[in-house]
Amino acid sequence: MFVPAATYRIQFHKDFTFRDLMPQIPYLKALGIGTIYASPIFKARPGSTHGYDVTNAQELNPEIGSRQDFEALQQLLKENQMFWLQDIVPNHMAFHQDNGWLMDIFEHGPASEFYNFFDVNWEHENPELTGKLMAPFLGSTLEEALEKGDVKLVFGEGGFKIQFYENQFPASFTSWPLILEKLTENGRENAPKTLQEPEISSLLQAVESEDNKDELAAIKTQLLTHFQNAETLNWLQNGIEIVNKSPEQLQQILDKQFFRLTLWSDSDQQINYRRFFTINELICLRMEDETVFKKYHQFIFSQYQQGYFQGLRIDHIDGLADPVTYLHRLRELVGNDCYITVEKILDLGEELPVNWPVQGTTGYFFLAVINQLATSVQAEKAFDEIYWKHVPEARESDYEQLVFEKKMYMLENHMRGETDNLFNLFKNLELLPDTPGFTEKSLKDALQILLAAFPVYRLYTNQLPVEGQDAAILEKAFARARKFALHLKKELTYFHQLFVQTDLAQPDAAVNRLHFLMRCQQFTGPLAAKGVEDTTFYNYNRLISHNEVGDDPEVFGITVSRFHQEMLERQRHWPLAQNATATHDTKRGEDARMRLNVLTEMPEKWARILEQWETENEPFVQTIDGHQVPSRNRIFYLYQALLAAFPMDGQPEADFQERVKEALTKAMREAKMYSNWSEPNEKYEQEALDFLGSILTDGTAFKSSFQAFARLVSFYGMLYSLGQTLLKITSPGIPDIYQGCELWDLSMVDPDNRRPVNFESRKNYLQELQETTGNGRENALKSMMQNWTDGKIKMYVTWCALQFRKARKELFTQGEYLPLKLADNPNVLAFGWKLETQWCLVIIPLELGKLTEPETFPLGEQIWKDEMLVLPANAPKKWKNIFTDQTLSGENKLALAEIFKLFPVACLTSETV
Repeated sequence: MFVPAATYRIQFHKDFTFRDLMPQIPYLKALGIGTIYASPIFKARPGSTHGYDVTNAQELNPEIGSRQDFEALQQLLKENQMFWLQDIVPNHMAFHQDNGWLMDIFEHGPASEFYNFFDVNWEHENPELTGKLMAPFLGSTLEEALEKGDVKLVFGEGGFKIQFYENQFPASFTSWPLILEKLTENGRENAPKTLQEPEISSLLQAVESEDNKDELAAIKTQLLTHFQNAETLNWLQNGIEIVNKSPEQLQQILDKQFFRLTLWSDSDQQINYRRFFTINELICLRMEDETVFKKYHQFIFSQYQQGYFQGLRIDHIDGLADPVTYLHRLRELVGNDCYITVEKILDLGEELPVNWPVQGTTGYFFLAVINQLATSVQAEKAFDEIYWKHVPEARESDYEQLVFEKKMYMLENHMRGETDNLFNLFKNLELLPDTPGFTEKSLKDALQILLAAFPVYRLYTNQLPVEGQDAAILEKAFARARKFALHLKKELTYFHQLFVQTDLAQPDAAVNRLHFLMRCQQFTGPLAAKGVEDTTFYNYNRLISHNEVGDDPEVFGITVSRFHQEMLERQRHWPLAQNATATHDTKRGEDARMRLNVLTEMPEKWARILEQWETENEPFVQTIDGHQVPSRNRIFYLYQALLAAFPMDGQPEADFQERVKEALTKAMREAKMYSNWSEPNEKYEQEALDFLGSILTDGTAFKSSFQAFARLVSFYGMLYSLGQTLLKITSPGIPDIYQGCELWDLSMVDPDNRRPVNFESRKNYLQELQETTGNGRENALKSMMQNWTDGKIKMYVTWCALQFRKARKELFTQGEYLPLKLADNPNVLAFGWKLETQWCLVIIPLELGKLTEPETFPLGEQIWKDEMLVLPANAPKKWKNIFTDQTLSGENKLALAEIFKLFPVACLTSETV
């Protein structure tokens, strides 16, 4: 099977194309990258910056390159012995006019072969949506849009279409007779002779009686031939102008369509299709249908067969109805040689289902483990007290309570339509209890609370009874639900019986119960994403480095022994999973998180500086309608956000403040306390942005004290970042570098983390490193450490470690992971690798704020004195440090003063004779 040595994530879009990547290939190879990890490259919505809004999965996105460009890039990779891991999107497509499958449905309705490809309830309880797909894209009600002329009938290539704003959806072919009837009524006196011929009348009658798509297509072709002469076209356009001035006539035509235009926000309360999270513009597929699966993967499979793809990354596996069946179908399709990872967020105590035929996840779990390792467990109580002092209201509810409240908020305000659909399915499956004492309202309330109480994204069961980890999670969900809804004990007991008992009285109970449970599983994932990641994470601000995709803000650090435990499990079960520390979805850069974690080693300093800043900035705080602006919680968030993103050299770029303002605006809207995306509170937002501008003005007391404190935490954060980089490359799993992160990554939430990468500067840096470290490294290392703010030191760790890993690939994928002991020193994490005669030791310092003075690297005897690293049994006696070229010797121990003599992280290699 193909196994990447290391992956490098590339975000393709119109401003970074296949051609733009080609000149970077030699650089990436020299860095040590063996596999390009590509964002979706399939045809997407025009202007897409990410590629997840696919409109046609059967062809390449022309905005990022032609077929010839792609093949030239593939040839270049082949020449450089590099490979390709492709991100695919099986859960959803763009709800857009370029989506040919969807437009075919709009034109042909049930006659379309794609009619059941999308997850649509064509028999929705609302009769206005029966047989129609809700299209919530209007900026006003349909009635208002018709009055304003925002919705129009147009005629062009392919026939009649409904236009709204810049969009055009094909008019259903079955509505053509009505359209021509209206046009004839509006222009009967001068109707062209071609339209008065008996053939036209018979064709239109055939439209209303024919249900074969091929026959209808033939009829349409014949009709269009009659519309091509200038006289007829002119008559059509004149008639259409009259129709467009009549809301009544337009409404009659719209009533005959297979879609129903509505106000965009109507989807918060009612919807008849499954969307990606709460994004109206992304409509989900019924990938559980094997026909859909085969059709969608045709082009993907052909690229794999041709050797263009060697691996696949599956986006949003949680959205699928039956992930395990999907993955087995995919594995059967591509065979055992294809490397497959899944985008999956795991709780720190959750395990990936072992029956999934994949190599592991895309790396969020690893990100969380490293993030927690760099957090001092001992500081949790102090950080609670600091947070509560500055944000007193935060003391009122714990994190679990806050998560539940925000999930319920999402259910009630933005996902009510999905909830109604789920409960209607419950009724339609005849799962209502047949005993008295229940009301539909109480059952629906209990269902909502149960869904909101889920401790993880979802279950993965596709059979009853629920077993193993899924059963344990289900019990935990019920326990939480009972705590939050004591008044619904009876209803929750019924749902517990429904999901857990194996024999209920209802006919077909088992089949219907399983179907309902699996549908619930598709719902809890989006609810968690929106309620936790996109709401709670912007309200719970104790330490925002853990408000991160894949991490858990409720957890405050892990021990070295816990890290080893997690890595041993990873090596045992998922040795080929990806190790990520930054992605296109992370909320702050990988080095920004490390910097914030440093605060946990200096809680007293953090408490003092916060009190100082509160005093310094008090004049800039405003009051609106009795509320402080910004709120105390938002200010607490802002100080951390500024610390995280402030440039390493202390010199903000020209656009720094604007970037922070954009991120702060997003944070305020995501928090949904005083503003939100649906109804932005512009007055509140502007006052908050003015506060930001005021405190960052040159000459303020805050700016001076902030810059000094930022320099302090930046230095220690830099040291942790070097350790994070080394751990990512040498821990169990496949290292993944997000584009540009071989230098410092202090980015904020998207779109900030998707800014253009300056590859030229990186090429120059790597060339300098290759030249300066070629003959003797001590002076080069000193220079890197003196100029650590420029990022070369991080690139050096990345480059050396990747080259080492590439040369000893099997050692890290097939070797034995060995936790190492330290003689009375908790300030170091160390582990080894062994495979036959090959050995490797990885050593990084921890608790750096306690270990060394500011601006002082933790090197030599002054720091490490006579402390020793205990070697594994039968380990070699001589070692070489890949970063320094030093040779070290020791019988059973190695001196830390020697290991860290010249450089603050170490990777030692040796071979037994």
